[in-house]
Amino acid sequence: MSLYEHGSPVGPCSFEVEDMTSFTITDVGNLLGIERLSGGDDASYNVVCPFCGDRRGKCNFVVYKDGELANVYHCFHCDAAGNMLTLYVELTGLYGSDCYKKAYHEIQKKLDLGAGEQMEKRLEIQCRKKKQKESLAKPVDYKRRDHTYRELLTLLQLSPQHRKDLLSRGLTETEVANMEALGYKSTCAEESVAIARKLLKRGCRLEGVPGFFMNYHGDWEIAFYQKNNGYL
Repeated sequence: MSLYEHGSPVGPCSFEVEDMTSFTITDVGNLLGIERLSGGDDASYNVVCPFCGDRRGKCNFVVYKDGELANVYHCFHCDAAGNMLTLYVELTGLYGSDCYKKAYHEIQKKLDLGAGEQMEKRLEIQCRKKKQKESLAKPVDYKRRDHTYRELLTLLQLSPQHRKDLLSRGLTETEVANMEALGYKSTCAEESVAIARKLLKRGCRLEGVPGFFMNYHGDWEIAFYQKNNGYL
């Protein structure tokens, strides 16, 4: 499995991880002393970001995704992202063209797993992959997605900042008003949880709708952040 198979590439790296690896990003996080936050499951959970220290659940470890081993992380606050080896390299200061290979073997050595234990761990990982794949929810149907997104648009407005930006580009007040009526709205990071709650009160089911997730407090939230602040 290539280091780039899941998630965004982070720096040059030609080292390939074995398909039957005997550890996951969870093991790496434990070795590095990264604090896991409450909530989540074996497939995905939030941690205290080791780069910016965010404790609000913005940094996510994904061990399995779509029934496959992912071993990636992403912080939606500071935008740190990578896989389990880039995580180890970044936090331990390893460098050089073979730093990822060094990281892989250092992790194996620190975990101190014998041949039998490594085999058990590999089988455990494969079993969890299979279980996660079997438990995948069916994609939400088009009608439910369409209904949820239409309701979402009614809860959003065009912010004064974005309205001013559009006017500065040469649009008239009438044109901007028409665009807003057609669904041209602004995202609002501060209202990410409140918006989800309002949709739930309107009878919308958010599970399986792209863009919505359950945070580490157990509350539904929409993926609006300062980093992706803009127009819809």
